[in-house]
Formats: sequence, structure tokens, C-alpha cells
Amino acid sequence: MIVSHKHRFIFLKSHKTGGTSLELALSRICGEDDIITPLHERHERERNEIGGLGPRNTDVPIYRHRLEDWNLIRHGRGRRAFWEHVNAMEVRAWLPRSIWRNYHKFAVERNPWDRAISLYWWRLRDHHDRPSMLEFVQTVEQRAISNLEFYAIDGEVVVDHVLRYEQLADEIARMCRRIGFDGTLELPHAKSDSRKDRRPYQEVLGPEEREVIAERCSREIDLLGYEF
Repeated sequence: MIVSHKHRFIFLKSHKTGGTSLELALSRICGEDDIITPLHERHERERNEIGGLGPRNTDVPIYRHRLEDWNLIRHGRGRRAFWEHVNAMEVRAWLPRSIWRNYHKFAVERNPWDRAISLYWWRLRDHHDRPSMLEFVQTVEQRAISNLEFYAIDGEVVVDHVLRYEQLADEIARMCRRIGFDGTLELPHAKSDSRKDRRPYQEVLGPEEREVIAERCSREIDLLGYEF
């Protein structure tokens, strides 16, 4: 997740949508006062190699703490901090209203059927005895199978732009024009090699898996017009 005061944007990072690559690219145009959340050690090395700014300014200001945040401090669990996959509701609560209202907010979404397969292989990358795809999509937590909470609050979209993963390069170019950045934002390669089955999702998923994902991700499917 990135909040750039330099370019007046808020990037909300969803699951399995190329977010790390985009975060690496965006960190190259950020300023010292921007909020940049930490990545995995391997990706932080990549960020350093491409000249991006590393994590900074992640502590939530004390004056933005809510009752539940103060309870964490009272029980010795430390201050609240922005992190990689913080959702829209928490970001809105922790930022000044003027920033949330006036900065360009965006996230990335991906075809839910394709994303579910990517999530399956990433989550179970170290497992030798994997459950079936059907069992996985039936039991995985909602915030993992659906990205809606990263760019919506109470089911209503609160970002200015939901970029499509399938046309990410073109979407990023349009987003850059919206924030007034006239340079080229090139995505570095930060892809995981955990996915072993590279067949199209239509060949991997059967009717049952298809229906479960359609039901659990119905809002984003309707929102962006995804089809199986």
C-alpha cells in the first residue's frame, strides 16, 4: 500500500493482482514523506536494485487512533501501522479526511476464476498433500477469495479507479495521466513461480468450482463484467 503526497494518490493493494510489481514501480516516483509499506525481503532487495524508495512513514498518527487501536497499545501490542494489504475501511479511518477525499484512489482487480487458481498455488506452495481445488475455494476465507474489501466499504466502491489486471499496462498509463505523472511507469518482474498449472482457468475449473467462485465473488464479477 502506498499513499503518495508527492503525486496525491492512494494505492490499495489487493491479493494476486500484480500488486507487488506495481508497488515496486510506484516506489520509484514516490517522495520521502510518502507512506510506503514493507514488502517481503526478496522484493525489498528488488526495490533497492531498481532505485525505489523503501518502507517509510507507516505508523498511524496517534490522533487518528480509534478505541480499538488504543486497546492494542494498552495491552502492549504496539501502535497501529499501515501494512501491505490494508483494506479501504482502515485506510479511510487512519488518513485525514482531506487526503482520503482529494487524493486519487485506485486498486487492481483480476478475473476471480483465474485469481482463485493463482491463490491456490501460492497458498499451498509448500504443501505436498494439497486439497482439491473445490475444497479450497469452498473453505478459504472470504477476504482471500474476494478482493472487494480492498476497494469497497460495505459493498460500495470507494476508489476512483479499479484497474483491470488483464490490461494492466494500458490501465497504468491511464492512471498516470489522472495523477498528472507524465513519465513512463514500467513494471518490474516480481512474479511468483509457485503456480505449477499454467492452463487457462476454463480448463482447470469444473462446473462446481466455477459456481462457488461466482457466488463468493459475485459483486466484483458484476462490477467489472467478468465472464467465465
